Amino acid sequence: MMNYRKINNLTGWVTGAIAFIVYLMTMEPTVSFWDCGEFLSCAYKLEVGHSPGAPFFMMVQRIFSLMAGHGAATGAGSVSTLGVVGAATYINSLSALTSALSILFLFWTITHFARKLVVQGTEEPGANQITLIMGAGLVGALAYTFSDTFWFSAVEAEVYGTSSFFTAVTFWAVLKWEHVADNKHADRWLVLIAYLVGVSVCVHLLNLLTIPAIAMVYYFRRFEATYKGTLIAFIMGCVVLAFVQFGIIQYIPRLASVFDIMFTNSFGMAFDSGAITFLVLVSGLLVFLLFIAKMKRFHLLHTSVLCVIFIIIGYTSYFSAIVRSRADVPIDMTNPDNPINFLDYVDREQFGQQPLLFGPYFTSQWTDLDTSGKLYAQIKVNGKDQYVQVGKKTEPLYSGDQSHFFPRMYDNNEQDHINFYRQFVGLGPKDEPTGMDNMKYFFGYQMNWMWWRFFMWNFAGRQNDIEGQGDPQRG
Repeated sequence: MMNYRKINNLTGWVTGAIAFIVYLMTMEPTVSFWDCGEFLSCAYKLEVGHSPGAPFFMMVQRIFSLMAGHGAATGAGSVSTLGVVGAATYINSLSALTSALSILFLFWTITHFARKLVVQGTEEPGANQITLIMGAGLVGALAYTFSDTFWFSAVEAEVYGTSSFFTAVTFWAVLKWEHVADNKHADRWLVLIAYLVGVSVCVHLLNLLTIPAIAMVYYFRRFEATYKGTLIAFIMGCVVLAFVQFGIIQYIPRLASVFDIMFTNSFGMAFDSGAITFLVLVSGLLVFLLFIAKMKRFHLLHTSVLCVIFIIIGYTSYFSAIVRSRADVPIDMTNPDNPINFLDYVDREQFGQQPLLFGPYFTSQWTDLDTSGKLYAQIKVNGKDQYVQVGKKTEPLYSGDQSHFFPRMYDNNEQDHINFYRQFVGLGPKDEPTGMDNMKYFFGYQMNWMWWRFFMWNFAGRQNDIEGQGDPQRG
């Protein structure tokens, strides 16, 4: 009888090897002309890239740059051009490697579900069934290997290949948990997933989208499925996602900054004392909950607290951005060297705010300004550390008649954007957009031209390599 496990493992590794060889052969030798130049530069000297940063990605890139040799790794003024080019090549190869590993775990994910379709329970597949399962894995994984979008990101120094790897391995891990869920120590897989989520946040936020899917796998494995239960499980998965996105990623640095201002300005203590105190309090609270759950034998609470702890442990990769910013490296975007600036860094303050469900059209006039946000500087006052307010953050506010549902044509800061809005929906120079115009832009440009066209590149190919802006003669 054929050994399914060995065949599945071997075929998966062969599929990943095919992807790796292809990506290495087609990899950028140096730099692609967009964010990749910044990522290469930041990795080469371990500097601070644009908000919200990718500190774990930068550190791993730095390790790969060391493979280019001592001259490239030292960053000294005498480094040769050849050494820099070699470092760029090795850094690019990280994306090739992690993308190939993404294909590997995708293959195993596909075969996991394919086996469920052709085999009942734990029965060992026969020869014909193994052929069908391996065929499904090969077709799915290799189709994704050569898809336009994935291949594009696999050959350059961008975060998407590594982010895809974390997404693939995270979902594969919950399938491994599903397979052994009744075993005594099965939930260690859930703790691993939590750590992977925490680390992946320090690469890209894509991995957070696995959380609702993980919640669904957990529900179907632990409970008798019903329509109501399925809906509740999905909602709970979205709640957990929101907790990680806002409660951990944003509110831990937010509260740390509040504590730091209070301890410094009100209690006369040194910079960072408040932030450190807050982190110690959070750690103490989590350890306390862990002991309570263990004493009371609350298994679900115990596992949940462990997961939160390991998400935070993974998230601590961001400390590297703070450390390097304090070293005043040449590339130091947002300067996240203190709790206040670090909050702006993870909150993407440099990109501003975009309306989601309600907000202005590009012709809307603001009626007031929100000046509640404050800008601080760290200075010495009479020999003591102080946070001193040096300005205010201003955000325009719009009254009810100037705020609209689901605004897509909202940017009034760029005249080119305004001209494009008017041209695309056929508005004159003084015409006001309507709700119908807004939806026409959403479906016509953002969905049909941008999203569906981009999606179909992976299956139907590109018409040409001209960028195009919606003009059928040029697109």
